[in-house]
Amino acid sequence: MILKELKLTNFISHKNTKITFGPGITVIIGHNGAGKSSILDAIYFALFKESSRGNLDDLIHRGERYMEVDLTFSIGNRTYHVFRRKKKGKGKTTESKLSDITEGVITLERTPDGATKKIEELIGLNKDLFKNAIYIQQGEIDALLEKGKTAARKKLIGRLLGLDSFEVAYEKMKDVIAYFDSQYNDCLLYTSD
Repeated sequence: MILKELKLTNFISHKNTKITFGPGITVIIGHNGAGKSSILDAIYFALFKESSRGNLDDLIHRGERYMEVDLTFSIGNRTYHVFRRKKKGKGKTTESKLSDITEGVITLERTPDGATKKIEELIGLNKDLFKNAIYIQQGEIDALLEKGKTAARKKLIGRLLGLDSFEVAYEKMKDVIAYFDSQYNDCLLYTSD
């Protein structure tokens, strides 16, 4: 996935911001509180209709009644546009629209959950894997770079790739596997008598 353009209206500290991403690596520089992290939050919200900050109303600029995020991105030779709008207030749903804009505008989804599901299919990542990949704490980066800490590096990479959930599932399955092994062995003993 290649980001093309991000537009923010009343999103956290961004009253009206437009960012055009050029080819290659983009570096975002600014003072603390300038809105650097909220750019990542906006991309996460646009793709998955969720916030790493918790309540979606916390994403609405103080004093405003709504916020909007427009994200344009490409995958291969296709270009997509996702629009999300959230009005302030509990129970207020998020408006969403996902379109393929490669050759004109073809609306792919209009429901929030439908747009999220389609985006997950398009980019090949779910929200948890995406979040783990972009929200790396500074100490975690240091752990990846330090020599001699193989176990810590393995654990961190496993978490970033979502492999830790498979390990937890496997640990829980050990009891189930042991139970069926004992049932199978009991059947063998019973049939051999």
